Amino acid sequence: MRATSEYNDHRYYLHSGWVDLLIQAGRNYQVELESLNSYQELLESGLKHPDIRVVQKFHQELIENSQFDLSIEAAKCVTPLTFDSFSVALWSSQTLHQCLQNLCEYFIVLAPQAHLSLVEDGDNAELWIINNRTPDSYTVTQTGISLVVCLILEMLRTLNHSQSVPCRLYAPFHHYPQALVDKFCQRYRVPDIEKGPIRKIVFHREALKAVSPFAHEQLMEHNLLRVKEQAAKLSKNDVRLQVCRVLDELETLRGINVDLVAKRLLTSSRTLNRRLADAQTTFKTLLNNYRLVKALTLLKNPNNNMTEIAFQLGFSELSSFTRAFKRWTGESPK
Repeated sequence: MRATSEYNDHRYYLHSGWVDLLIQAGRNYQVELESLNSYQELLESGLKHPDIRVVQKFHQELIENSQFDLSIEAAKCVTPLTFDSFSVALWSSQTLHQCLQNLCEYFIVLAPQAHLSLVEDGDNAELWIINNRTPDSYTVTQTGISLVVCLILEMLRTLNHSQSVPCRLYAPFHHYPQALVDKFCQRYRVPDIEKGPIRKIVFHREALKAVSPFAHEQLMEHNLLRVKEQAAKLSKNDVRLQVCRVLDELETLRGINVDLVAKRLLTSSRTLNRRLADAQTTFKTLLNNYRLVKALTLLKNPNNNMTEIAFQLGFSELSSFTRAFKRWTGESPK
């Protein structure tokens, strides 16, 4: 039997609400949960302190035993209590826009393995979804991200009087069967899963001004106090955030490497690499994700010179930046 302390290790933290959603979806599909090895592991560790590695296995076993991607069905089970104080705060936000702002700011409480960012772009609001992990397989990443996307859209649907908020969904690639894509698009009023340089959901800003029927400012503020405490605690121990903070402090990423970052964090490169591996990522993964997000942000401003962007991101030549961007996204920067 594994020690409980291993399961409670903050490196493998995931909010227990995700497990609740998967269990409900599995039961709805009449999956015999007790027959799944991963479910037994979850019971062993305690359902309130899930280990993300076990949850990933559980999610995969559910899909294999139900013959469905359970993301939509699991997301339908979300309630104002699924994620404790956080979901109460989201439900009681004044508008859909404020709900997304709160979700992005404190998403670490739900899943530190990904990062959300709400980017305003003219008449649109883009919700960027960045995966900071180096997954064992593409399938694991896709199933996890699909659950996050469905949860966000399902929550907005609930806060919008059970009407899906029209949006567009972009991803660099996906391997979903067409039947599942059709089901997703029909439920969430999405034209298709379109190709784009980054995973993002694009909304009209006007649509996000809709007032939540559950809006209650005092209730939101009260519950956010607890959420902020949790976020601060997780952020303090999150090596991925520590690395990104160091990158934020640099004027340019020219010459950046793991040794330089480790020195700024008052540790050795060997220790930093080990901590990143424990967090299921690598320095290269974090650096590339950071560069990609920075590039996309800078490219939105037409006044930014492409050569200057390349320099800020640490590339000695524009051609090197162009090749890297195409490797990350499948298309050239524009």
